[in-house]
Amino acid sequence: RVNWNGVYYTIVGDEGVIITSTDGTTYTRRTSGVNVDLMDATLMPSGPMIAVGEKGYILSSSNGVDWVVRNYYPDIKLHSVAAISTFAVAVGTNGMVAASTNGTTWYYRSAQTATFIASGDVFDYKGNTYNSNDIGHTTASI
Repeated sequence: RVNWNGVYYTIVGDEGVIITSTDGTTYTRRTSGVNVDLMDATLMPSGPMIAVGEKGYILSSSNGVDWVVRNYYPDIKLHSVAAISTFAVAVGTNGMVAASTNGTTWYYRSAQTATFIASGDVFDYKGNTYNSNDIGHTTASI
């Protein structure tokens, strides 16, 4: 998935690859500091860019260039991350959910109703379902 933060297009991939571009034509590889597959990235509207992947790694960057490891949970794989306003959620195997209100401090918990959140594109928070396939992430109440 390609993400845009207003300055950089960002792509994440295997073995910690993070690639950015300002014009969508010329790309630069950035240093992630990890050697695991990164699965998804998003922009927190009121915060940093966020990338997630294997071993529960969560990375963030305020500028799309310099990336910092924020969390690590070796027993899970985070499949997807989505953000709205001042809230971000990453979802992964074994129903694991990681949540943050600022993109830098993360809290892990197990979802009450799932043992695996399939493709990681849907998550629940406070009675709402969020679908990361929509805009920069639309919500629909359930």
